[in-house]
Amino acid sequence: MRGGLRKNVCGLSFPGMRRSSVDFGQLEKRMPSQLQYACMHWAYHQTSGKPELSDDKEVYGFLTTHFLHWLEAMSLIGRVKECLDALRSLARWVEVYPRRLEPFDFCG
Repeated sequence: MRGGLRKNVCGLSFPGMRRSSVDFGQLEKRMPSQLQYACMHWAYHQTSGKPELSDDKEVYGFLTTHFLHWLEAMSLIGRVKECLDALRSLARWVEVYPRRLEPFDFCG
């Protein structure tokens, strides 16, 4: 997912372009099904497994680098509502397995 997520992942002509205006072929080309799946389910997979020592660094690194890219991608595939569920799940996971990562530390 890290290799596929980036600013303006679909190469839109201007920020704020409506999702309905995005060409489906362009979306599929720039965001293949594997990337879409990863965007939709990474938080579930992260929080449902047994935490490893490096998990906090991985999650923190991903969120500080790709949080906005992930939101953009989820918006383009019509899954913004699921972002809230994923973030709530991550916040609960962080509370249960505290190390150095604080809930929503990546937002500031």
